[in-house]
Amino acid sequence: MNKSMTISGTVVLITLILCTRSVALDPDELLAIHHEYVTAMNAHDLDKMMSYWADDGIYDLVSTPPPVPKSYVQSYFEYLFSTFLDFHETEGRTLATNNLVVGENETVRTDPTFGNKLVVSPHLSIYDFEGDKIKQVTTYKDNLSDMVQRGQMDLPEMPKLVPSVEVPDPEPTGLSPMEANTELIARWNSRDAAHVAKMDRADFHIYAGPLGTTLDRAAMMALNEMYFTAFPDVQIEVVRMVDLQDSWVLTELISKGTHKGDFMGVPASGYLTGLRVVWLTRYDADGLVTEQSFYYDNITLLNQMTAPPYLVDGIWITTIPTPMGNLNLTTTYVAQDTERTRYSGSLEEVNPMPLLV
Repeated sequence: MNKSMTISGTVVLITLILCTRSVALDPDELLAIHHEYVTAMNAHDLDKMMSYWADDGIYDLVSTPPPVPKSYVQSYFEYLFSTFLDFHETEGRTLATNNLVVGENETVRTDPTFGNKLVVSPHLSIYDFEGDKIKQVTTYKDNLSDMVQRGQMDLPEMPKLVPSVEVPDPEPTGLSPMEANTELIARWNSRDAAHVAKMDRADFHIYAGPLGTTLDRAAMMALNEMYFTAFPDVQIEVVRMVDLQDSWVLTELISKGTHKGDFMGVPASGYLTGLRVVWLTRYDADGLVTEQSFYYDNITLLNQMTAPPYLVDGIWITTIPTPMGNLNLTTTYVAQDTERTRYSGSLEEVNPMPLLV
């Protein structure tokens, strides 16, 4: 055999192995990297922490869009470490599957700008990996809780969570975790709180991140009743559903509905809301929910319920600086449906030949 062919074949084989390795690590390897990353974070070792990020990695803090690049993440954590000297993340539930880690934890810090108040922030973060590097982190948390702990807002009064009718007995579905999760979403979209509750096992409990508390079957059914009354047209759209193995399912979704009834003391406004939410759900062998947690940002929901929507309709004027002066454009947008989800528009150059000024 030709020696050069042997060398070339070996190089190709090694390249294939390395390329395969770069796109898929097994769950145990991902969990080990995640542990090292959190350890570096808690040690405030910024250089080591950022070494786990891909150069084009991004961070999506759901309550404060849009996603930001790695350079911003580094600056942000540099600020955190220098301002909150005790900043750290607690140990919590951590799950992994191919190219993805889910961590449900709390960050803890003493805030010197608000009288050294201790702020504990429960959150769920999703780490998308590319090989052994973090490609994206998506974090779901509630900002209202942080503001209450810092003394910036009063704790909202929590209504009593008592369902309007007796909680029905659980009814096994016999479905696999992914199938059961799809069924749970369909039931939720039917806006029938009792039908949803039938999928909760007798010893079911749920951690409601936006409320900062754990609820049983009855309280969760009451909360769903309240939500369905306040948003009678609500529907959830699945963004991503992931089988995390061991009967756990991750669901990222958007909840859309019109605020037509009182919710948590906020009277109906008629405004359309669109809220990013995450579920982490575990099912038993009968296809019933044994435990679940969900997170969204109360401040985002509060703003959407109380602030008029930002309308696109009308004439917009845009000024673009050029070497020959400002180029002025007008754009007219017209809604094509009553929900204002589709628009058409016309663009006109006001001064297509601007003079140098």
